[in-house]
Amino acid sequence: MGFVIRTLTPLWLEGNLDLPLVLAGAGGKIPEHLVEVIRPVEKFIIPFQKISYEELPLLYQAAKMLIFPSLYEGFGFPLLEAQGVGCPVLSANVSVMPEILRGSAYFFDPTDEVKFQQEFRLFMLNPSLLKTKVPLGYENTKRFSWKKAAEETLRLYCTLPLRHRVTEGMGIG
Repeated sequence: MGFVIRTLTPLWLEGNLDLPLVLAGAGGKIPEHLVEVIRPVEKFIIPFQKISYEELPLLYQAAKMLIFPSLYEGFGFPLLEAQGVGCPVLSANVSVMPEILRGSAYFFDPTDEVKFQQEFRLFMLNPSLLKTKVPLGYENTKRFSWKKAAEETLRLYCTLPLRHRVTEGMGIG
């Protein structure tokens, strides 16, 4: 998150950005490693209290966009949760994110602050660009469901030879 804050700081200080940055999952506190990064722009940062899973869609729906600067993800549930309620996604172009999102989001290099700032300025000047990804996001989420995951897992499990199913299922071999 330090990447996003460092990148947006000049925009806030120049008066070119008046939107706050909500830090979801921060438990209502600024994480210790971000205190110094945030200091010049702390009035623009909102560390959000932990919210229930049922309330999470409301947070996504109220957002202009979800910025997901993660360098590594096992899957990326927040991306699909946001898309499922019509929140446009700006995601790092690393790890599983391009595979999960395909063309349904905008991607950025999470190590290039200058390029990210340029792209972010473009979205602020042309908010309709973000909206073009909303229908693609809805469509993308249809590829994923717990039912489908369970069916695919069962199908894979049933294709294993019986010897592997029994021993690996018991943590043997």
